[in-house]
Amino acid sequence: MQPHERWDAAVMVSPLAVMVRGVVEWTFPPGSFAELFSRYAPGQTTRTLTVDSLVGLMIDVVTGIRPSVYAAYVADQNEPTPTLTATHQAVYAKLGRLAPAFSAALVRRSGERLGSVLAAAGRTRCPGWAGYRVRILDGTDLAGTEHRLAVLRRIHAAGLPGRLVVEYDVATGLVVDVSVSEDAYTSERVLVKRILEQTRANDVYVADRHYCTTEVMFGIDRRRGRFVIREHEKLRTQVLRKARRVGRVATGEVWEQPIMVEDPATGERRPVRRLILKLDTPNREGETEIRILTNLRKKVTAVRIVALYRQRWTLERHFDFLKNCLNGQIESLGEPRAALFAMSMAMVAGNAVAVVKQALATAHGTAEFAKLSGYYLADEIRGHARAVAALIEPQQWEELARQPAPAFWPWCLRLARQVRTAALHIHPRGPKKPKPHRHSGKQRPHYSTYRLKNEAKTRC
Repeated sequence: MQPHERWDAAVMVSPLAVMVRGVVEWTFPPGSFAELFSRYAPGQTTRTLTVDSLVGLMIDVVTGIRPSVYAAYVADQNEPTPTLTATHQAVYAKLGRLAPAFSAALVRRSGERLGSVLAAAGRTRCPGWAGYRVRILDGTDLAGTEHRLAVLRRIHAAGLPGRLVVEYDVATGLVVDVSVSEDAYTSERVLVKRILEQTRANDVYVADRHYCTTEVMFGIDRRRGRFVIREHEKLRTQVLRKARRVGRVATGEVWEQPIMVEDPATGERRPVRRLILKLDTPNREGETEIRILTNLRKKVTAVRIVALYRQRWTLERHFDFLKNCLNGQIESLGEPRAALFAMSMAMVAGNAVAVVKQALATAHGTAEFAKLSGYYLADEIRGHARAVAALIEPQQWEELARQPAPAFWPWCLRLARQVRTAALHIHPRGPKKPKPHRHSGKQRPHYSTYRLKNEAKTRC
């Protein structure tokens, strides 16, 4: 079979899987991994295990092509020319030594490269926020791992392998920056400092009250950035005028009040707008008000700002997609550096999916885009990625990776038009029924389901 015939066969199997793999390959042209590794892990070497082989291994795992690191290793060893020229113990050991700075650099590079593609496509503007770059800040912990490490075997408590803070671009759906720590107890307020050092004029950061400190807000303001942050109850403030009603959003009334925020350590004071959302019904925590602080200019209405803050949950849903649809959280990886590397590669794959979703939105319209399910997208990729990898030769991917961004975007669109989006729709469930009272299982821990069904029929 000729190379072009193999390519056509792969597209026929799944244009979506080909597009995702193509986006990942384009993101990191040949030599990219070695260049990043030499820059961000200068004290480490790759004499036997190349960084390209380790990245390829982890991509297979996080995208679900292989169910585990060991399964991916075994599959590689059964290839005519294996890329992993070492034992599986050596592979696990190498993953456990990868510098966290290298893992974070992979995410940043993917955000930069794929951002250039979407910029060429004109897909980088957040609707209603012309002139601003809207970013969401939030952190997440990696869940407890299996007790495989010697230090974990004698304790019942979960071992947490790390923590990270992410900068998420609302317009593109890309994770553009990440700050990681092997210590799961590192404060998110400490991790976010490195991200905020990159603040540019008219960057708008949306964040929860955990980031509501004078150090964060004043730092953004000094760099001429903007913030939309939920107010923390311990913040020192002074009310300048009474609050006034300024409008309404779907969940309640919006009030606005000018206040002064003071840094207790230095005495520095800055004026801030306080926006109060008075909820029609209390939220899950029983709160009836949500207070939001911002330094956005008066021309940006309070109603628009409150509506923007409600998009903060977009990143929460993205974390869920990375951890559960993409396998960014691998229970068997107890080594902190290996776990952070896996999560970083899931973010790289998530950025590739974000570009694919933008291409689908352009090809099929925003109404169709709104129906797409992240779960079914990941399932489609998982189900056909092996066939695509077997059909398309490495040289073909390398040719694709050399294309400039303006030429690569039309390639994405051509494949996006061939995707049958009806198979990828969300299927929302109805409202949950209240849980019935359950009898205690203390006296009788189990039942025969068959007998219970027959008894229920008799009672009817």
